[in-house]
Amino acid sequence: GLAGVFMGTISSNLITHLYTYPKYVYGNILKQNYKQYFKDNIKYLIITLLIAFVTYQISDFINLDNAMIDLVINILLAISVPGVLVVVLFYKTEELKYYLKLLYETIRRKIKWIK
Repeated sequence: GLAGVFMGTISSNLITHLYTYPKYVYGNILKQNYKQYFKDNIKYLIITLLIAFVTYQISDFINLDNAMIDLVINILLAISVPGVLVVVLFYKTEELKYYLKLLYETIRRKIKWIK
């Protein structure tokens, strides 16, 4: 039934992300130590949890009587705070520079007049 579908999905994802991907993709294709995959994932998990905690604390601090305005502010916080924190934490990395360049090129193609 439905429980079997969920268990199958969970187990296949665990096998893929805990064994197959790090060993074959990270190790053989990217030619990196596959143990580094686990270190990177733990590092990014900690950073993600930290960003979620900071965002939640800021959101929890702001309580307004108007539920609609409170919702809009929480949406803006959920978009802006993680974005700012990611840029602050990763501003010197090659990955962020690559993705910012990719974003700039995509915007430049959409809007032809940007040089």
